[in-house]
Amino acid sequence: MRAFWWLLGSSILAGCGVSTLPSRPLEHEQEADTPGGSNKAIRYAHSNDSNEISRSLGAPGGVVVLWPRIVPRSEDPATLAMAEKVQARLASLAGKVAGDSVDKRPAPERVCPKDGGCRAASVGAIIAIKDKGCALVGVVSKPGITPQHLVPWAGSVQLRSQDAPFREPPENELTVTEFVPCDKLLGDLDSNAPPGEETALESAIAGAVKK
Repeated sequence: MRAFWWLLGSSILAGCGVSTLPSRPLEHEQEADTPGGSNKAIRYAHSNDSNEISRSLGAPGGVVVLWPRIVPRSEDPATLAMAEKVQARLASLAGKVAGDSVDKRPAPERVCPKDGGCRAASVGAIIAIKDKGCALVGVVSKPGITPQHLVPWAGSVQLRSQDAPFREPPENELTVTEFVPCDKLLGDLDSNAPPGEETALESAIAGAVKK
C-alpha cells in the first residue's frame, strides 16, 4: 500500500491508524553542488537551489506562504488540488496579521533558502494522507534561520517536539494518531470553514510576524 512506502529505514508504526512520518529528507530536497572549475567558481543566482526552495524571501513584517509538504509525496491531481486549498487557507490566516504583505509561493516552493532563511515570517503545512484519511499540521517560522514551530490543525497528532530545526523535515517530529476523512476536509475548505481548530495556528502566525 502506497501509504507505507517509507516503512524500510524509517520509524513508521503501521496499524490502528497510527503512523510516524519519514525520518530523512527526500532525495529531491538535496541541493546541487556549486558549479566551478579547479581554479575558480562562478556563482549563478539559485545555482545551489532545488525547485523546492522559495524564490522569494518576502518582506520584513510580511509572510511567505510556502507550498504544503505532502506525505507521502504525491503528484495525484486531487491531492495537489487539496494542497492548493490548504495553502489558500493559510494565506487567508496570514492576511489577518500581515495584510497585503502575503507572498503565496507556487508549487513546489516549500522551504526558505539555506543561507539566511526568509526575510519574512514563513508559514506552511504538512498534509499527511493515509487511504482516504488526512491530517494537517501548520508549520510556522520567524524570519531568518529559526526553528519551525509545529501546530496541529486537523486530525489528532502527537508531537515529539513542538519545534523542528531549520530546514530539517518537520514531519520527523510528529505521529498521526487519528485521521479525518479527506472529503470532509475538502468540504470545509471549499466552504471557507476551518478544517480544524485554528486558534493556536493564528496565534503562532501573529507571534512569528510580530517585530
